[in-house]
Amino acid sequence: MSQVPIRELLRDSQNGLSKRKGDTGEPVPVLRLANVIDGAIDESDVREIRLTDKEIVKYALQPGDLLCIRVNGSRNLVGRVVPFTAQRRWAYCDHFIRLRPDQTSVDSRYLAHYLNTRVARRQIELNMVSSAGQNTVSQGTMLDLSVPLPDLATQRVVVAELEKQFSRLDEAVANLQRVKANLYRYAASVLDATTAGGLVEESVERARSWQQTTLGAVADVIDPNPSHRMPAYVVEGYPLISSENFVGSEGIDFTKGKKVAEETLRKQRELFRIESGDFALSRIGTIGKTRFLPIDRAYCLSHALVVIKVKVQEVDKRWLRYAVSSSRVLPQARSGVQSVGVPDLGMGKIRAFEISLPPLEVQKLIAIEVDRRLSIVREVESEVDANLKRAQALRQAVLARAFGSPPDPCTPMVAV
Repeated sequence: MSQVPIRELLRDSQNGLSKRKGDTGEPVPVLRLANVIDGAIDESDVREIRLTDKEIVKYALQPGDLLCIRVNGSRNLVGRVVPFTAQRRWAYCDHFIRLRPDQTSVDSRYLAHYLNTRVARRQIELNMVSSAGQNTVSQGTMLDLSVPLPDLATQRVVVAELEKQFSRLDEAVANLQRVKANLYRYAASVLDATTAGGLVEESVERARSWQQTTLGAVADVIDPNPSHRMPAYVVEGYPLISSENFVGSEGIDFTKGKKVAEETLRKQRELFRIESGDFALSRIGTIGKTRFLPIDRAYCLSHALVVIKVKVQEVDKRWLRYAVSSSRVLPQARSGVQSVGVPDLGMGKIRAFEISLPPLEVQKLIAIEVDRRLSIVREVESEVDANLKRAQALRQAVLARAFGSPPDPCTPMVAV
């Protein structure tokens, strides 16, 4: 089977529209990255720009066009191709490259599937350019890729078999995602019971003795960077932790993100020391996430987090962390949030969180029961995640076989 450069299979290619508004012309919806969800085009969020007749001719999409993501912060997204199947007229922004296949030579769906193979992805990633946190692929890189090209009839057999296999695989993945959603809802209900009773008999019987208090009354809420000055970043230094480092339901990834010098660590340690049971709450951007903070390693905390240190003997540290994570407390965090572009909880708002406080012995019983139930959730979630990874590997196996040798139309390539 011959290998043919993509540039020989296209009628044309074109980077997208760079202008963000227009005063003259016809209003035309313009596709943005926000319109691409799970590899398909979502037409529900329409942004229109007035375009001249010349611009409409140049940037209007046609059925069979392929939209290649040209620039993004995620390397995994750059170079991904989305088939244009919408019925209405759309233009597209400069975050995309439009590839318009010559349908007499190549089936556009065949080309789109090939560009998702590991072989194609490897070539795209090797030729990406990264700058200021953004990754970019050029038209030249995409057009220089070579595609194994059988005749059109065989291409259509490959496409039909791939879509049959992927339909089954997509259904399996959707079922796994539903399981994850149910696990999330169950975990949320467990956390809700932390401050509502119902997890243990003692919590029900003694709920009437629960006291209303505030987070600031039972814990110190500490801003790790009260000067709000951004620290100097270094290549080799101490990890700077924010909510972006929070992984899973309990973990912290210390390997990614920015690093700071020893001077920054020293200044932060002059403000406070991390002790066993202290936890962080995310207050800027993605708000409301909590993590217990380890005491056996050196790191700094971003201004996007606050440190919560229990200061009264009547409060169990594990119970308080679960209570702050519950949806009975977090809605307080999400209502009336201070924001100038990025959501930001005020320190006073965090200290004013209202909490229903059971007796200490009941707190401890609840924390034990929450630990038990959430450990089961994490175990099941881990298995679901492993199966989702297997599904992705299977998708690549299907693609590898499809483009390694043309399949017999009567023989499934991989059993799903």
